[in-house]
Amino acid sequence: MNWIGLLEKAFYEFHRRRDLASFLRGGLGETTGAHVLDFGGGTGKVSAALASSGPETFVVADPSSEALRSGPTTPRVLRVRIQATPALPFSDEVFRAVIVVDALHHVPDAIPAMVECGRCLQPGGSLHIVEFDGRARLTHIFGWLVRRQGRSCRFWVAENLVAALRKAGFETETTRVDGLRYAVRAIKPVRAVDRKAQT
Repeated sequence: MNWIGLLEKAFYEFHRRRDLASFLRGGLGETTGAHVLDFGGGTGKVSAALASSGPETFVVADPSSEALRSGPTTPRVLRVRIQATPALPFSDEVFRAVIVVDALHHVPDAIPAMVECGRCLQPGGSLHIVEFDGRARLTHIFGWLVRRQGRSCRFWVAENLVAALRKAGFETETTRVDGLRYAVRAIKPVRAVDRKAQT
């Protein structure tokens, strides 16, 4: 691992003080028997923690084969390598929820990627994004260092991310996770035809 990798590991570990599995569990709601997509989930640690406390099946999707291979073997956690483009190899409306944890800043086409995640969401399903605050001085420094290594890195300001997601058709709410991160919960609206089917 090079020095930027070590710095990145220290950056994440220092700020992952809060139990994200418990935080996300509260937002996922009733998802018994459902499939949840962990977009950019890397090793799948968050999905593994969530799977140990709930009934869902998690699909960890990440471009890094190395990260996917190094993750823990956990029941109800599947791993799929994806391309570093917005297009996902999943059918429409197959997931009850999507989680994106500490990963959005590395996605070059972040909003098109979130729209693609929305395509895979069932109507009324939720997209949960946990991201570092784009206004924080530390994220500016870290982002600059990562970009110096030729890697994509853009930290979103919460208000800008929310505005982009609303423009894309999501209903959103924002909460604070810790001193450096926030969470956006974006809901895919239920269409009129879906409402009729439920009555």
